[in-house]
Amino acid sequence: MSTDFAGANNEAIGLIDFPSLAAYEEYRGRLAADPDHQRNFARLQASGAAVVMTRSVMRRVRQH
Repeated sequence: MSTDFAGANNEAIGLIDFPSLAAYEEYRGRLAADPDHQRNFARLQASGAAVVMTRSVMRRVRQH
């Protein structure tokens, strides 16, 4: 949770773990084809809300 003294209050970060970049791309394809997602996205666009999504790919580092 953001506070007045520790970070923006209009941002959220979600970390999702996929076994590979290919698995992530498959997920994105399934999501784009999902009827519920399509309805939600259409409602978001119709609302006029300003939404910015920035994606970053990170690699898990494991210590041995």
